[in-house]
Amino acid sequence: MLIYHDDEYVRQPRLQKLNRCYLAIPGLHMFGETDFKKAAIPLHEHIHPNRYEFTLILTGTQQYSVGSETYLLTGGDVFMTSPNEVHGSNRMPQSVARFLWFQLDVSCACGFLGLDHPFSDRLYEALIGYRRRVTHIPSADIDLLSRSFQCFLADTDAQRRLGHSLFLAFLSALLLPGDDTPQITPDIQRVLDYIESNIASELDFDTLAEVGTMSVSHLKSKFREQLGTAPREYINRLKIDRAKELLLHGSRTVTEIAFDLNFSSSNYFASVFKQFTGFTPTEYLKMNRK
Repeated sequence: MLIYHDDEYVRQPRLQKLNRCYLAIPGLHMFGETDFKKAAIPLHEHIHPNRYEFTLILTGTQQYSVGSETYLLTGGDVFMTSPNEVHGSNRMPQSVARFLWFQLDVSCACGFLGLDHPFSDRLYEALIGYRRRVTHIPSADIDLLSRSFQCFLADTDAQRRLGHSLFLAFLSALLLPGDDTPQITPDIQRVLDYIESNIASELDFDTLAEVGTMSVSHLKSKFREQLGTAPREYINRLKIDRAKELLLHGSRTVTEIAFDLNFSSSNYFASVFKQFTGFTPTEYLKMNRK
């Protein structure tokens, strides 16, 4: 079993990791951002000793597994794993996505996250008692964590203090929520239901806007705000998920599946399929048969 210590400091265009020495906040072991522009290698099963890990999907989708359970995450979803809990991507390539993640070391409760008693104790106890594997959070909370990370990157005393405050605000909202009000509004839910029921159709934006009784521009902005991804990317993800089912459990050819799901050509279908899975349809089928 791999043990990921995540002690290194990394500053690259698509991967940035701020380690505990850089952050200098008791209990905050690591804070990072990843931006996958194309499917990446699978995340092998691993553990983090004494550390909770939280991953916030900003855009795109990701698939993670814990034990026999697999979770498909989209924008605005926060995925949590507990200390020493085995997790990975279930041997599947990591999808196109941008996400933030951080780890909280719970080996010591004293002065947790730089807070004094009793505030440190309350947040620490809330973390230890946290059981939600996946939580969908509002855009305001997403903005808190995004701004916090950017402040830490700036690396000035004033920005670090602001980043620390924003991080505490985000964590308090996550661990100590005031209510469970749904974040998907009825108009967007109608659009989601329509997409799900008509995934094999063309699904143009004019039709979706009519279903949601809003303009196309309003649909696009509101959809991204609530789902964390663009409508077309969301639709293509569902189409590819349906395509994987048809490949594995049906008798239709790749070309037939492409046209069944309303792709303009089998080549375009193969291109989109590889973007989301890391494999062509044929490669995916061969891999799963093995």
